Amino acid sequence: MAGWRLEWPPGSRCEYHAASAHWVLTEVAHRVTGQDYRQALRARVLDPLGLDRLSAATWRWTGPC
Repeated sequence: MAGWRLEWPPGSRCEYHAASAHWVLTEVAHRVTGQDYRQALRARVLDPLGLDRLSAATWRWTGPC
């Protein structure tokens, strides 16, 4: 990431891509828990909340930037 360049001035626009930050999140989850992202999410969030029918593969973000 250190070599990435900004495509526009900060604060001038917002763009969201469904896969833009997921790889960072999955790596952080793996390093912290030692588990795959989906395993960690299931064990630490979904199961304790009783959300046994929700899949990380079906989530979709639709909010504003």
